[in-house]
Amino acid sequence: MRNTLSAISLVMLLIGSVVAAQSGAPGKKFDNQYVTMTIVPGWTVRPSVDQTLNIVHGKYLLSINPIFTHASGVTRGRFSEIVGGMPSIDAVMGNVDQPAGGFECSQASAKGITVTKAMTLSNLYTDSSKSENGCTFPSSGQPVWFGSYLSGEGSESEYSITLTYDTSDVNRLPRKGSPTLKHIVSDVVAMLKTLDLKPPLLISKVDPPSTLPGATVTIYGSGFSVPNFNIAVSFSDFPNNPMPAPVIAADGKSLTFQVPTSINTISCQAGYIEVGENCVPVPVDHINVNDCLQKSDGASNFCGVPIPPSTYQISVTADGFGVSSNPVPFTVAAPKPSPVSISLI
Repeated sequence: MRNTLSAISLVMLLIGSVVAAQSGAPGKKFDNQYVTMTIVPGWTVRPSVDQTLNIVHGKYLLSINPIFTHASGVTRGRFSEIVGGMPSIDAVMGNVDQPAGGFECSQASAKGITVTKAMTLSNLYTDSSKSENGCTFPSSGQPVWFGSYLSGEGSESEYSITLTYDTSDVNRLPRKGSPTLKHIVSDVVAMLKTLDLKPPLLISKVDPPSTLPGATVTIYGSGFSVPNFNIAVSFSDFPNNPMPAPVIAADGKSLTFQVPTSINTISCQAGYIEVGENCVPVPVDHINVNDCLQKSDGASNFCGVPIPPSTYQISVTADGFGVSSNPVPFTVAAPKPSPVSISLI
């Protein structure tokens, strides 16, 4: 998720000077488990079925996805896929041979607007220099604005911010530099300056903090019922070890999981052992009772061994998407030896 930005992202993320938001009437603070932001007058929050925050002003739509995952396996996604279903994008992307990125039909302005931290808002518009790419343009030939895309790395996840206009007719898109568009962008800048992305998954307590293998443990926090994500508990020392799916409370503020009794290991070459999913040199005075040995023909072997007693870092993750909570310590205690009794001699 922290991969190098693709070419399309480099086009979109232009660094510019900080632009002060125009002052106006005080806005209304919006707050949920994902974001906090002040909504300026004239804009309305529209209900959403997932974690995305959608804010509308007439035909303008500002969409903020605090847990964004890239499309089609392409780093950061293709621009047309990221904003799929946005009429203003479709209006100018309609005649582009797919697959395509947003840069085929757009020209980024020379100046970006740095909003907060590393966030930049770039104005994109059509122009005649893109005509060789088969894009649809206004019949007037004048540049029109059709979208604004921002993506970056939040405190816990990748996110996306998209500003679009609700029309499928390219001739009705806002003219670049028009007073109305300048006012809309000013509003967006003012709102994004107040944007605070919250950790989408958060652990506040683990109960009990120490227990035996096979025991049931409860994790308290928030965000455990994120729509469209499979939630899992992960041990940092063996993140790829299969574990049963946790049971998540209806309010998403707690879950229970079973401490694994064993972990998967793989045999290593002579003189090495598997530790934390890596082959490392055998330590001095090592006892090999639980080592995974190679097969007789020298081929790799896969084994299951008891989970070693230790204090581990555990976290809650959105399985397969790279979004995870804060890590917290959790101790797997050593099983007590069974008492020995003699009943008959």
